[in-house]
Amino acid sequence: MVQINDDGTLSNPKITQSSGDASFDRSAHLAILKTESLPLPPEQYKNAATANGILITLNASDKN
Repeated sequence: MVQINDDGTLSNPKITQSSGDASFDRSAHLAILKTESLPLPPEQYKNAATANGILITLNASDKN
């Protein structure tokens, strides 16, 4: 889960469910930290994304 600020920058990344692979979890967390910003979501989702955050799902199988 990560919040998108009004300018598209990301803040407060949290792993909500571990993959079971600590190395993969750290890599996924670092990838979010290194991502400086995302495009703003469509207007109808903007308030929820900035207030509640968005859920980004990465699977351990994605690392292959």
